[in-house]
Amino acid sequence: MNDTMLSNQPVDEMTRLTLAAREALTDSMVERLAVTGANALELIDRLNDEQTSTAMHALIDRLTELHRAGALDTVCDLIMTVHAARNALTDNMVERLFAFFEHMINTVGNEAMGELAEHTRNDSANSPPPRGTAPAVGAAKPCLPARLWGEPAAPCRQRLARLPAFRDAACSRFV
Repeated sequence: MNDTMLSNQPVDEMTRLTLAAREALTDSMVERLAVTGANALELIDRLNDEQTSTAMHALIDRLTELHRAGALDTVCDLIMTVHAARNALTDNMVERLFAFFEHMINTVGNEAMGELAEHTRNDSANSPPPRGTAPAVGAAKPCLPARLWGEPAAPCRQRLARLPAFRDAACSRFV
């Protein structure tokens, strides 16, 4: 062979470049590269799982739909608003909010309100609805609370009894 056919110069340049890169790396750089590589391989391994892969594809499809509809910005704005509200809440505010909700639920969930709802239901069942509202009343019935349609008061009281524990757990999260 003669010198014009093959040149070893690019191989020598690659060898020198590799050698220079190896010499320039410090021990901490090599350690960070190794950790980064290990994390990347672990992520790829998790994404290789069939269920995870299916979930990621579904998530990407939904994100694309949200983006096309312009709802992705709305969702992000909503998340930022909730985050800002959570950061602005103090323990005292959370406690007062739960006290307000507890008071409202106790007011709505007492027996007198149940009787009022029962009488209202009986009166509305016996009299025809105002003209033009029959379809609206029929459509709204499944959406109204079950206690307005005859749920016993005991399950309501059981749910109300758990409210202070829920409030205390939420307040302890902000401590």
